[in-house]
Amino acid sequence: MPPKGNPNAKRVKFSDHVADLEKQILDLQRRVEDALEINKELSTPADVIKQEDDFEKSLMEKYPSLFNKNEDGTTAYAECGIGCPRAWQDIVDGLCGSIVNYQQYRYVSVLNPDKKIRIFLSNKIFKPIWTKIYFSLHTSLDPYKNYRPVDKGDWWIIPRDISDAVRNTRKYKLRDWLQNLYYNRLRIKYKYIKKEIDGVKIAQVKTKFGGLRFYIDGGDEQIYGMIQFAEYLCEQRK
Repeated sequence: MPPKGNPNAKRVKFSDHVADLEKQILDLQRRVEDALEINKELSTPADVIKQEDDFEKSLMEKYPSLFNKNEDGTTAYAECGIGCPRAWQDIVDGLCGSIVNYQQYRYVSVLNPDKKIRIFLSNKIFKPIWTKIYFSLHTSLDPYKNYRPVDKGDWWIIPRDISDAVRNTRKYKLRDWLQNLYYNRLRIKYKYIKKEIDGVKIAQVKTKFGGLRFYIDGGDEQIYGMIQFAEYLCEQRK
């Protein structure tokens, strides 16, 4: 029978396993002591529960958009509760405020679903055909063509007397009508609409291994980055 396991694996001594386990136990004890130290001002478990409940209610009142709604329209508690030591509450409060502010001003632009047919016809017919016709007419109806200096190219400052003289010509009026037709009537208005990002809801906030854990439903990479930074700040605060 072939030998079991990876033959190239490095053999680890039993004493190394024990040392690593002792290190993990000491680290866990340190984290537990840190968590107890954070709430040392609260004398009983009932005090801890009360301050965490009060904090959750304050978040519900201050940031209702981060919580689901009950059937009667009132703000519901987080799905799995919010348990946050007093020393971290300002960080969690700031995190909630940052998420709400981000959601208010963050959006993506998407094609207007009410104008799908017109957008399709515009891309397949209007743009390939009409755009060429428009710019050809726009060039041929240039009312400043006879006044433009040869050495100035396409860009030059139009004198006031020339501008006044051209304004009443048929070419100028026809070109102005053509521009109005193209930009204000034929072009699709509100081709894109604003789509809000999916709303974030707090699922649970708790202490785990002496550190903050902030769980949400929804969100994107930016919001998860905010959460990681808040968790890091809590770990640094002893």
